[in-house]
Amino acid sequence: LVSCGIFRECVASFDLGAADLEDLFEENATQIDLSHRNITSILPRAFERFARLEELTLTGNKLRSLDSSSFSGLDHLRALRLDYNRLVVLDANVFVELPALETLSLAHNELTQVDPDVFNGLDKLVSLRLDNNRLTEMADNTFKVYNNTCAAMCIIYSYYKFTVGNIKEVSKLVDLNLSHNR
Repeated sequence: LVSCGIFRECVASFDLGAADLEDLFEENATQIDLSHRNITSILPRAFERFARLEELTLTGNKLRSLDSSSFSGLDHLRALRLDYNRLVVLDANVFVELPALETLSLAHNELTQVDPDVFNGLDKLVSLRLDNNRLTEMADNTFKVYNNTCAAMCIIYSYYKFTVGNIKEVSKLVDLNLSHNR
């Protein structure tokens, strides 16, 4: 993993694009950590040239939304960490191009709603963190059955009244954290 500490000092806030990443990381990188870089948005196909990427951390930035092609070309991505941003809404196709995703962390954002289809195609997802957002309810079909293999599941949704539809329909999801929502 290449450090980009010097990059942090050069830019106050910016839109992240492929050109910004070319000088910072090797094309065959398997992990990229862009935490606390004041990133305000991710341009379409910004990570496309990192076909071997398995872990991407964008924690502690200023992201408010994600484009449906922000993560194009990341067929091997297993972990995506988007904690401590300013995400408000997740649209249906945001994660559709991440077939290998196992861990998705969206904790400590400002999410008020999650499109019921946002997790479609994430058949390998086993850990999902949505805690410390502003969610009050989720549609019954948000966690659809993708196959018949069901695993044990840890559900945490405490402190605030929170309505979750048909939780028993979750398939491979092992860890779902919805605590500290509204």
